[in-house]
This record gives sequence, structure tokens and C-alpha cells, in this order.
Amino acid sequence: MAKTKTLKVRVKDKHAKLLSKMARSVNFVWNYINELSFRSIKERGMFLSAYDIRPYTKGAGKELGLHSHTLQCIAAEYVTRRKQFKKARLNWRKSRGVRRSLGCKESATDSNGNGVTGREYRMLEQKSGIAQRANNKQRAKAIHAKIKNRRQDALHKYSRKLVNENAAIFVGNVSSQAMVKTKKAKSVLDAGWGLLKTMLSYKCDHAGVVFEIVNEAYSTQTCSCCGVIPDSSPKGRASLGIREWVCSEC
Repeated sequence: MAKTKTLKVRVKDKHAKLLSKMARSVNFVWNYINELSFRSIKERGMFLSAYDIRPYTKGAGKELGLHSHTLQCIAAEYVTRRKQFKKARLNWRKSRGVRRSLGCKESATDSNGNGVTGREYRMLEQKSGIAQRANNKQRAKAIHAKIKNRRQDALHKYSRKLVNENAAIFVGNVSSQAMVKTKKAKSVLDAGWGLLKTMLSYKCDHAGVVFEIVNEAYSTQTCSCCGVIPDSSPKGRASLGIREWVCSEC
């Protein structure tokens, strides 16, 4: 019976940093061309060819550390893929050096500023992917078990601390099931909001602590003193990071 052996090889030399920098520059040029081409199609109804794109990238090689011929090859490759997939806008290219997540930076944060980070799956996501690609089912299963145990341990400790230190706990009515259907599904599942609510519910019930789920609608815009939504309150998604503001009514 033939056996397949999977080898994990990592190549590192003195040029690794330079190659990573050049890869980020290539992705930057690709994303710029992608946006430029999409705007041309949307505003003028014109599909840019590789020749049309060249004047827009001329001279950028010195700034980005790329050869001028590399810029031309990126433009030609983009036009080829755009025709192949028949799309006005292709996928945005991401560099591993600047990785961003659309989801939660923390699983939960209380009014005292304390919280639980969570993100257990994100920490072991790369190892899990390696095991799955190698078709190592036992290793993948062990990694997921470790993720589950870590998440439960962190949430147990945090919920126990909240119950021991407070007489009343109020939690927002964030629906995990609804947010799982969005692009933040992986981060929502990794946060374990539903599990945290369940833990707080039965621990508060056992300890005689008040536990209530409240409506989060307009909670960041309502004044905590007068209960009015003034004109000075933060509004829109851009103002979600504002935690303190002065009420114009009281």
C-alpha cells in the first residue's frame, strides 16, 4: 500500500525581509489597479487594458522598490484575470504582514474596562489549517479540542469573577445566531457569546445575583443622566469608538 508523506519546509535566508516587502508592494499595486479599473468601468463604462494602466503606475517602482517591468507584468496579469473571471472588480489581495480581522478584538468587555480576549481559534488557526491540508484527522481533532477547552476555561474564569464582584449584571441582547449569517461569522463563533450568557445566567441564579438581558438599541447615544438622545451624542458607525461625550440637554 502506497503511503504519502507530507513534509513541512520553511525557507529562511537573508533575503526573506526583502521578499516580504516586495510581496506587499506587489499586492499594493494590484489593489490600486483593481480600484482604478473598477472606477473606470463604473464612471466611464470603459475597460482598461494593460497599456491603458501603464501611465497610472509609471514611476511608482522607485517608491515601492519594484522594477518597472514588474509593474507592467502586474497590470497584464490583472487584465488577464479580469477577463478570465468576467468580473468588474477582483478580490482584494491581503499581505500576511498586515492581517486584519473584521470581527471582534475582544469577546466581552464590562463597564469597568475589564474583559476576556477570547480569539482562541484565531491563535491556532494556522496549525489547524496545516493539519487539515496534511489530512491528519487526529491532529486536527486534538487542536479543535484544545480550542474548545481554552475558550471554556477563559469564559468560566471571567463569568465567575463577574458574579463574585457584582450584585447585578446586565448583558446586551446581541444575537449570535443572527450575526453568524454575516461576514463576521468566524469571529462571532470564536467569541462564544452564547456560552458566556449561559454561564452568567446559571451562575447568577445560583448566587442570587440579578441577571438581565437589555436592549442595546441607541445605548451609545442615550445620556446616562437624563435618558435623552441629544444632538451632541455620537451617531453612525464612524462614532462607535466614542465612549465619553458631553450631553447638550443636561
